[in-house]
Amino acid sequence: MNTTTLEQNRKTVLKTWLESVGAGNNTLTAQQMANITPIAEGCPLVDGSAVYMARALYRLNIPREFVDDSLCLPVGYREQSQAVDKGNDLVRLIPNPANDLVTLTGIAASIEMPVNIDLYSSDGIRRLNMKVISAQVQIPTQNLPPGVYWCAVTRLDGEITTLKLIVQH
Repeated sequence: MNTTTLEQNRKTVLKTWLESVGAGNNTLTAQQMANITPIAEGCPLVDGSAVYMARALYRLNIPREFVDDSLCLPVGYREQSQAVDKGNDLVRLIPNPANDLVTLTGIAASIEMPVNIDLYSSDGIRRLNMKVISAQVQIPTQNLPPGVYWCAVTRLDGEITTLKLIVQH
């Protein structure tokens, strides 16, 4: 995450605080919740201290515990969304949540430029590693325990795309 995004997150949270708690209101509007929720659901190791402030504001409306282990990857990457835009390709996990099988699509892979797929459980254990040379791959999930997983797609040039996968049986 770049410095501009960190500053924008902090600015959004402080503005929301001033418009709510600072003005004597102890609840947030729907728009304020929409503004701070993505920040509150961020990884504080990556997204900075604004995450903690956003969580405090979030709890004014909804009592919720945020578990960083499920929001942050142990290798330091954070899930941006379940579909990540990579130029002309949209990298996706379908269906998500998955039961027996999930399809990873939109991978910029070829024989000349293979990609590496790693699947990590929320406790940081690598559950799957495979090299892929096609734009789509099916990943078996029937033997994985239900839970939150992180799918890291690593290109030869070092670029990593990380997606959140939920497995339910």
